[in-house]
Amino acid sequence: MKIKAQLSILFAIVILALTAFAVTFVTTSSSIGEAIADSHQAYDLTRDASTLYRISAELTKDNHIRIKRQWDIVMEKIHHDLDMQPKRVASYVSSMKTELKKVNDAFQTTIRTYRTGGTDISEKEYNTVQYYNRTQLALILNALVTKANIMAQSTYLYIEHIRTQRMVYLFAIGIVSIFFIVIWLTVFWKAIMIPLRKIYLATKIVSTGDIKKRIETTEAHDELNMLLISFNAMLDRLQQLTVSRKRLLNATEKEQARIGRELHDGITQTLIGVRLKLELLSKDMTNKAEVLPNVIQHLSQAHEEIQSIVKDLHPAILDERGLKDALRWFFNHSLHPKSTVSLKCTNETIPNTLYIPIFRIVQEASNNAQRHGNATSIDVAIQCLDDGVHISISDDGQGFILEKARLGNGIINIRERVEAEGGTVSIESDIGKGCTINARFPFPTA
Repeated sequence: MKIKAQLSILFAIVILALTAFAVTFVTTSSSIGEAIADSHQAYDLTRDASTLYRISAELTKDNHIRIKRQWDIVMEKIHHDLDMQPKRVASYVSSMKTELKKVNDAFQTTIRTYRTGGTDISEKEYNTVQYYNRTQLALILNALVTKANIMAQSTYLYIEHIRTQRMVYLFAIGIVSIFFIVIWLTVFWKAIMIPLRKIYLATKIVSTGDIKKRIETTEAHDELNMLLISFNAMLDRLQQLTVSRKRLLNATEKEQARIGRELHDGITQTLIGVRLKLELLSKDMTNKAEVLPNVIQHLSQAHEEIQSIVKDLHPAILDERGLKDALRWFFNHSLHPKSTVSLKCTNETIPNTLYIPIFRIVQEASNNAQRHGNATSIDVAIQCLDDGVHISISDDGQGFILEKARLGNGIINIRERVEAEGGTVSIESDIGKGCTINARFPFPTA
């Protein structure tokens, strides 16, 4: 799984958790707000019930009309508040309405007694009735206040229940979020930290000089697996460069040995012969007419051998006349009389630093075509485009199947020379169709 996808999953988990937290908090806060408002109404009912109790205590024969008006106002307010109570306290509301009816009936009975003034009964009986009515009213009012307090207390308990429920919900959401985050961290560790640790351990091994270590990869296309593949490719390239360096050192040693043999077997022996003849001539000048021409011939031969070695090391014609003439000189002095050179750019267009690499790969390809492909003609086309110098070397040799061929040092040397300059090379060949080598050298940066 790609790192971006894993981070997206983590982001989604965090967003869902925060959303759940927010929804739970807002919902419960709204419920708590409504419950608090209900509790205020419940306490208002308690206060109104107490007001009824106080009003009834002030009731006398002289003020019963004023007290009745106050009573009716408070009763109307209590009924209104009861109608506004939520359904969850419906049982309390029903009970309070029953008590209200009782207390109102008792109050109205007391009021009627005050209105009649006890004309039909004796004063003692009147006082007894009044006492009984007031006592009954007080008891019922006390029950009403008690029920109002109970309803207010139940509302308070409901608020505490919602708060506790909110804490439970938030705790559960937190636990679930932590659970999924732990799962994500486990997957993240397996998908990211383990590959990174593999790279760390591999780099420690490579730092000791062992570049044969490779990291196990999968077929996944995520960034870290691509990083592991790139790391292995880097080690492959480093190993190739190491092999190329060893091959270059071996080739240098062989070239030095060849030059040493040529100097020893050719020039050195010639110079020794010249020295001996000159020593004889110094002792006897009578034979100088015969000895001197022979000495001059040997010196000329030594000079030609030295020039041949120097040209192999670095053709001077490259510096003197440019790449195109140097290639023509090479083909004129090689065994490719039918070879052609097409140079579609001037010597000034091709950087001097590319003269030697281009000359050497043409030289290597031509020698391979003659030695291994039995080619009779070679065509070389060089042109300068916006992205660099393009070279195409084609021959009419016997060709080979590229997938089955074992590439020799010549092809490897060509590839290494091109890649050393930051270029690219491709080879096309088939049985009976010769071989074509296409190379591109980028223009050197300043």
